[in-house]
Amino acid sequence: MEVSHMRVLFLTSSAVGHVFPFIPTAWALRSAGHEVLFGGIGDAVDAVARAGLHAVDLAPDANVGAVVGAYTAQSGLDWNSAQMADREFIVDYAAELFAKISDIGVDGGVRLAETWRPDLVVHGHLQGVGPLVGQKVSVPAVEHGIDFGSQPLLTERLHQYMADSYQRHGLTGPLRRDAVINVAPPSIAFDSSFGWFVRYVPYNTGGSMPEWLLAKPERPLVGVTLGTTVPQLSGVGGLRGLVEAAAEVDADFVLALGKADPAELGALPDNVRAAGWVPLNALLANCAALVHHAGSGATMGALTAGVPQLVLPHGLNQFYNASVVAERGVGLAPEVSSLDSAVIQELVSSTELRKAASEVRAEIAALPSPAAMVDRLVALAG
Repeated sequence: MEVSHMRVLFLTSSAVGHVFPFIPTAWALRSAGHEVLFGGIGDAVDAVARAGLHAVDLAPDANVGAVVGAYTAQSGLDWNSAQMADREFIVDYAAELFAKISDIGVDGGVRLAETWRPDLVVHGHLQGVGPLVGQKVSVPAVEHGIDFGSQPLLTERLHQYMADSYQRHGLTGPLRRDAVINVAPPSIAFDSSFGWFVRYVPYNTGGSMPEWLLAKPERPLVGVTLGTTVPQLSGVGGLRGLVEAAAEVDADFVLALGKADPAELGALPDNVRAAGWVPLNALLANCAALVHHAGSGATMGALTAGVPQLVLPHGLNQFYNASVVAERGVGLAPEVSSLDSAVIQELVSSTELRKAASEVRAEIAALPSPAAMVDRLVALAG
């Protein structure tokens, strides 16, 4: 049966940064006349609403922060531990953590799907409810990337950690992926042998912008961000060395640290501005470089803008992201102890970094837009 009008259920984890990459795809579907509904937990629900889309809280009484805190305490692992850089360790750590987060919304996700009856389910690779829901209501389930793509071992372990929840809902066999949307270009994707490659479109929510953000800078401008999660877990004091070194660099710096208190950084040099929250994609439009935590949104945003990066990973997938940035030659991944004005000056002035970043930007721009994916999704649902 051909589907001309379909209902698409997006299922997302609680992390705001995992919601943002879905928004352009969701709006492409809405603009083509299809119905879109999100199911999420925690901060994800408000993030969807701010994007002008509808969301259902799958567990309104749940305290996601308490679940994450309990797991972190149980593991005895500090967010800044050296173990966070161990690839094998972090795959298992992330799988168990996101299985616990996914478990919060399992029952609500199944109820929502059985009530709303979608024609298609879209989910992230760290969201274990999506594949279950797709099979429960007998519709295709599409995995939607947020950065360099899913990693089979991580997905397999996440599903293993969720085995009890799956069995409770009557599923004992392997879960399937009917399609995968990759938002990283093939040259830097974790696995370029499968999936639908789509252009990454940065989304950072709407909001008012200061006029100075639109003006062409007189000197090279360097953006600095730690995303949303790192300041909550670790504060922003780790940037103190960067800020001190910035005083000796022939450039201006913008600290886009959201609600974090810049007082942790001490007195700021004259060439460093604390800007609170600003839309990252707008900031990148005038930046010569970006310093960040190697989070998915910041990494992909800088790649899309063709801006060289200096990455300071803190945990989870950030170390893998940092390795991709360094290996592709689009940025630097120094040890924090070696971060000085010379490293920052290299970031700003290196023609090699800028050339590689421009190459990746061109590769991303040549990929199909999210709107071009709509017909493929319709065909899959039909």
